Amino acid sequence: MPKTYSRQQSGYIPTLDGWRAIAIAGVMLFHGGPIFSAGSHLEDLRLLGEDGVRLFFAISGILICSRLLKEEEATGSFSLKSFYIRRLFRIQPAAVVFLTAVALLGIAKILPFNGLGWWASLLSARNFVATSSAPDGAWYTAHFWSLAIEEQFYLLLPGLLLLLKNKHRIRWFAGMTAVSWVWYVVLNGGKPSHHHALRTESEMCWLFLPALLALLMRRPDFRERCVKYLHPGPVLLAVCAILTAEVFHIRHVQHIWLPTFSLLVFATILHPAAFLSRVLELPFLRWIGRISYSIYLWQQLFCVTGLPATGFGRPLGWLQWHPLCYIIPLGFATLSYLFVEKPFIRLGHRLAQPAMPPVTETVPAYAAA
Repeated sequence: MPKTYSRQQSGYIPTLDGWRAIAIAGVMLFHGGPIFSAGSHLEDLRLLGEDGVRLFFAISGILICSRLLKEEEATGSFSLKSFYIRRLFRIQPAAVVFLTAVALLGIAKILPFNGLGWWASLLSARNFVATSSAPDGAWYTAHFWSLAIEEQFYLLLPGLLLLLKNKHRIRWFAGMTAVSWVWYVVLNGGKPSHHHALRTESEMCWLFLPALLALLMRRPDFRERCVKYLHPGPVLLAVCAILTAEVFHIRHVQHIWLPTFSLLVFATILHPAAFLSRVLELPFLRWIGRISYSIYLWQQLFCVTGLPATGFGRPLGWLQWHPLCYIIPLGFATLSYLFVEKPFIRLGHRLAQPAMPPVTETVPAYAAA
């Protein structure tokens, strides 16, 4: 018998919080190192932490597309106004608080301040401004490049779903995924480079593919085959094999990173009783995942000893040294989640109509995917 649970209108999937915890851990390790000796294979493994952002992309593509499709299935369509209100109140308040803190520290001459990067971050265009870590303070808002890409995806996805008929969606999304993936490989050789500035056109493949999988999951035959054959264990072994190949610098293996993140996340959603899925739903990981957005915002102030930040010192002193650079962001993130994120999320849901009518029936866990 498949594992079941009672789901409410929020469509909350606890496994995704576990994945968010894994993603933010990778980002912090990448920014906060070097912990291991330079040139070692362990150091190479740390550098893979930058792929934590791509894991965030996979989660967003799956979740946002699935929720829009579920609302469309329940009501016949989905409300763009309500969607954007909820996204605005979910993302912007915590980001504005962080950017205000950066500006105040800059005014006080505690941190270097980069006005262009700051305004680009506020206007969701940071990925079109060089993510330089030079002493002009660009580092402290450089992480907004990924938030900008996600917000641009939120502008693009609902419009595409409204414009494309049901029977054409999968074909178009498959084409856009293929084109964006090829473009990503051509521009970056399979790895992002600061020369190409982590721009939308070279990163959108990481969001298109999970959205495509979310579309395919609405087809009962495809979902049933995935439930039968797509188990977390084998996919995790494949991911570990790719990680090992990356660490040992096997050429071109990074080109097959794209599908593995999305497939692994989907596998754990489809099989909540699997060992990996149960690990991801441990209370500690779920809490870290729940506050991961605020952690992502605040870690940039403290995790500055990684490769992108070398050369301009530690203006916050001992707060930016190990292990405090990993601990302090958790405190700021907890405060941000409790006193900024949660109140504004509730306000956004009061202002916008529910994404779906209330659902309280017990259903197979994979059906919520």
